[in-house]
Amino acid sequence: RKIWTGLVAKTISSTWEKYSLLHSSQFGARPKLSTYSNLLQTITCIESSRLLNKDLYIGCWDLKKAFDCPSKPVLKMAWSRLGVPSDIADWLVSIDEAGPTIVRTPAAIQQWNTTRYNGFEEFSPSQVHTGPTYFKAQRGTGQGDNPSPSNYISVADILLHALTLGCKDDVLYGPTDTFNLRDVFYVDDQTSLSDQLY
Repeated sequence: RKIWTGLVAKTISSTWEKYSLLHSSQFGARPKLSTYSNLLQTITCIESSRLLNKDLYIGCWDLKKAFDCPSKPVLKMAWSRLGVPSDIADWLVSIDEAGPTIVRTPAAIQQWNTTRYNGFEEFSPSQVHTGPTYFKAQRGTGQGDNPSPSNYISVADILLHALTLGCKDDVLYGPTDTFNLRDVFYVDDQTSLSDQLY
């Protein structure tokens, strides 16, 4: 499964990069980009504002439970929006539907090593459970699988485009140079830079 989903996810990611389909502010889980790339951009803006004696406002955002929150229809729409055929989008989003998710605790690992799935019961909030349980995810995307980062990035791309739609670019003006201020994303973490408070 990892090999097959990895091949599909890599092909999709390569196509997105080749045709510049993803927002340029997304630095996470993309080839040749990393936290280093967006940190350099942020540091440059901070140093420039100090040298030019200009105001700079910075906001940092961590989208809580970002991978867990998008509904399956939103995930499918996000993939399709970026050119992924609907049958492939459906397969990538639905691959874990109805599959049990087991949280790795010491008791769960011990149970898994002796009985595999047979020792687990499905979690129910209305029951008292005496042993390890599993649950079936109904929203979001699994973490740690090959397509997971691209799954979330496709949703975040909608947010990034919405944030920049109709907004003017903030610019730091200096005596000889100007510096564009823009939001930077690293998958689900965002840094916003502005030369004024709104």
